[in-house]
Amino acid sequence: MKPATAEAAPTTASASRPTCFCAYLALLPAEPTRTTEQLEDACKAVLSSSEPPIAISQTRTAQLSHPSLPGPLDYLELTLRAELPAGTTDREAGTVFDSLCTRMNGHDAGVIGNAELIHHLPSPMPLLSSELPQIDLEHPDALNVAVELFERFGLVVVKHALDRTCFEDLRVAVTARFGQCLRALRAQEKAGRGTQFQEIMQRDQLRFDCRLASSGNELWSRIARDGPWVEAARDLLGGDCKLHGCGVVTSLPGCGEQYWHSDGQHQGEVAGWEAIQAPSETAAGPHAICVFLPLVDLTHTNGYTEFWAGTHHFDGLLAKKGVQSLPGGTHAVCEMGDALMYDFRTVHRGMPNRSSTERPIMYALFGHEAWVERRNWGPSSVFDGVGRLEFECDHEQSSFG
Repeated sequence: MKPATAEAAPTTASASRPTCFCAYLALLPAEPTRTTEQLEDACKAVLSSSEPPIAISQTRTAQLSHPSLPGPLDYLELTLRAELPAGTTDREAGTVFDSLCTRMNGHDAGVIGNAELIHHLPSPMPLLSSELPQIDLEHPDALNVAVELFERFGLVVVKHALDRTCFEDLRVAVTARFGQCLRALRAQEKAGRGTQFQEIMQRDQLRFDCRLASSGNELWSRIARDGPWVEAARDLLGGDCKLHGCGVVTSLPGCGEQYWHSDGQHQGEVAGWEAIQAPSETAAGPHAICVFLPLVDLTHTNGYTEFWAGTHHFDGLLAKKGVQSLPGGTHAVCEMGDALMYDFRTVHRGMPNRSSTERPIMYALFGHEAWVERRNWGPSSVFDGVGRLEFECDHEQSSFG
């Protein structure tokens, strides 16, 4: 056994090392005719005299729609990297960025109409294109392209992954299973036994997650196991790929907007400040992948899932709980027959269902053989004490053990 040694005091270099913060800003033009290139140039002019140094990390063009505008207005979103004095607090960093926005607003009234600090963190924030990464299965190199897009964005949509007619029977089977479990859940709620069980749980108000029994012969198991996404998942997971189960997330009419979240924690290396342009070169690959199979066409009325692309490479992005103004913007508006694959680490949220019908999305979970999903399912069956025959359910206790 090595003898105990006193902990080394921090060196002068490490004690004085700057604290890096990332800021997410929105720059609106003073006039609709101003371009995002002009906005970026004006921003750079202000940053050129910044002390301590602040530099642009990434930019992208976004659009603002408002009834008072004649049409969509292009504006600039950008992330900044600031090297602030060692020990700078979050509040102090926010003051620095707010002051910077004030300087931008006063720099050239003819270019920048409004510069606003949206969010800031002591970690890099990716700002990739908000365009939905997708590839049609009929593309001659579809699966390789899907893998490349997934590695960069943390998600990809495989268009026309299955014929829509395959989904008709699947939707009937899955929604019947969900209906059985939901009726049992309502009975448990009425009896005061909560909303978290082995088979089903309430994620948010009017949003439910229901596990689908997986003995291997069910329609959903066969489709999940044999779909064209399996080859891409196997490639992304380095050959260590297992189907861990299936389920369905159902958002009922009136369901609201979810908080931003990721389905799992990071495992292995994460990308740092210097890897913002090529994070996949340093960050660990995926250990779990979710495949969404919409059982209805997703629209802006019945809702969809919004993603913050590129977040699968970075940790610490959700350090401020409950913040909704994050640089997401990737709207996964898919059709029934499409397959949406996303990394378990990618930050996302479910959007509201403003329609009069439910929004069921089946999912299949793939991961390394040794991976264990650790979401907060309840320990008991939703059918315990409420009469299984009443719900005509083929539930087996061992299916979820």
